[in-house]
Amino acid sequence: MKRINVLIVEDQYEDMEYCASMIEELSENIVLHKCGTGKKAVNIISEHSIDAVFIDVILPDVNGFELAGMIRKTENYRFVPIVFITGENRNYVEVHKRYHHYEYIRKPFTSTEFKNRVSPLISGLILEKKECGGADSARKHMILVETSMKKAIIPYDNVLFAEFYQRKVCLHTDKEIYSGIRMGLKEFIGYVNRSSFKQTYKSFAANTERIQSIEREGRSLWTIHFDNGTGGCLLGKTFYEDIVRTFVERSEKSNG
Repeated sequence: MKRINVLIVEDQYEDMEYCASMIEELSENIVLHKCGTGKKAVNIISEHSIDAVFIDVILPDVNGFELAGMIRKTENYRFVPIVFITGENRNYVEVHKRYHHYEYIRKPFTSTEFKNRVSPLISGLILEKKECGGADSARKHMILVETSMKKAIIPYDNVLFAEFYQRKVCLHTDKEIYSGIRMGLKEFIGYVNRSSFKQTYKSFAANTERIQSIEREGRSLWTIHFDNGTGGCLLGKTFYEDIVRTFVERSEKSNG
């Protein structure tokens, strides 16, 4: 099985090794890359296919948040999971909105606390590698989703549609429904950042690559059905022409 690549950016050697030892204890299917500066980190992500990055906010040459911003702008790294490790007391919500990081761990922390918060990430990445056959290119199609109950890394190809309900997003996928995502619908569409993920109704957005059929429900209302048999996504008159055009173009391309 192909192993996952994890990068640790920490300028304090003892802290770096402590973090590395805990990550290695989570699985044998991990290759660790370690450095102490933002400059070296940028070089590493350009030379290797990194699956997750652990960043200390205080670095000698660049702020850890600035480094995260640089990573997010790097091709194929928009959705790579980022874990901030720091002694700073920052507004977690604001940091998350800006960098969409996986976790924010404050120093000092225990081994148990660290593993409990990071283990789901490592397990998810290993499963992703297994399901994708080790294809490195699969990472750029992943979406990091956080609800009040869990965090998950989801392949975009598994996404069917999203519904905005009670001021939160409910994401429907092939395998599971993720309720309580604290984003507005348009914010979530922007976060997904895929041209095929389009708004279909005032409170719905769909992965148009998965649409199987469109059924009329009323004068100005339709229901979208997906290729796995799932329905329930509404399509309104405002978005009808764009969605149908996209659906037809994809169908013609597939048949051609």
